[in-house]
Amino acid sequence: MKFGERIRQRRHQAEIGLNRALGRVFLPHPRQFLYIETSSLCNLACAFCAYSKKSSPKTTMTNEFFFNVVEQATQMGYDRFGLTPITGDLFMDKHVMEKMEFLEQHPKVACYHFYSNFIIPERDTVLRLSQFDKLHELGISLYGHDQQSFEAMTKGSPIGYRRLLNNLDAVYDTAEQFRDRVQLHWRVQSDVRVFDHPESALVDRVRRLKQQKGIAVFFARRYNNWGGMVTDEDVAGLGIEVSAADHVPKNGACVLIFHKQQIMADGRVNACACRDADATLCLGDLRKDSLRTILSSANPTYMQLIDNQQSGRFNPICRSCDFYRSIYKHRKLHHDKRLSLDGFRREIDPAPQTTTAGMDAKTHP
Repeated sequence: MKFGERIRQRRHQAEIGLNRALGRVFLPHPRQFLYIETSSLCNLACAFCAYSKKSSPKTTMTNEFFFNVVEQATQMGYDRFGLTPITGDLFMDKHVMEKMEFLEQHPKVACYHFYSNFIIPERDTVLRLSQFDKLHELGISLYGHDQQSFEAMTKGSPIGYRRLLNNLDAVYDTAEQFRDRVQLHWRVQSDVRVFDHPESALVDRVRRLKQQKGIAVFFARRYNNWGGMVTDEDVAGLGIEVSAADHVPKNGACVLIFHKQQIMADGRVNACACRDADATLCLGDLRKDSLRTILSSANPTYMQLIDNQQSGRFNPICRSCDFYRSIYKHRKLHHDKRLSLDGFRREIDPAPQTTTAGMDAKTHP
């Protein structure tokens, strides 16, 4: 860890410790965002990702199941949705555009967003995406700075690389329709200055999108170890730095388990939508119980997870996670809707239901 990072970390630790001593908790409202993994399949096998090593099912959610989940969620007050899989790409779901059309037409859905490696879509799909009003953010994940590094990092093919270039051209042509909703998230080697490679077709596309269309570009040079599933051996020779577990000291429960749950493609409800590829933080199963029941203070599995983290007992996947955000760290994102722990429990208290929730016995993910 660099010196500046150590200083920032110590400053954050001091702030978190003080807030905990004073009883200051900063929790967002738990019924704002819900994440739904429509597909846990991927078209790439990135060396730095847990996809190739995970044991959880690689499957796709049916439209019927997805529609039911959204209905349950909107009845509970959710109106914003994330469609990014924990590991995978949503365009592996051949019916994902039908799911987005459903969100577009649903009167209680405010917006949705997702990330994709953007290799699978056809040009007409990109055009259709640009016309979706409720698509709040489209994040395009890029890997490597040229074809050689792309193939090395993703184990992808020349065909996939060319498809990506073509789709970036389609984004360029429809940038005005997207209205600043596209972001490029670029994973590159730690020591590579990408814009020093003018001969790269990928660099050329990104430069044009950034300079001529004003599309935001974000770089990532450090890689998560996915709870120990990804090691230095997996990324040997790629110029990639895998983060260590001790980079993020933990004090108090992680805020993500309070507001960033994910419905897995197989119907399980996972407490965190970030790095738990095998759903080890599973809170329940929508094939057996309703969403309202699972994400409630009456669910002992959920309450035990919170209590364990508050006591410093983190699951293995959480102990090494660099997405951790303490509930005692104040952030502007949570400022206007912050709750105490007691306030959070009141918000998710299972009130009497006036509508039928849960999955029909014939409905499957």
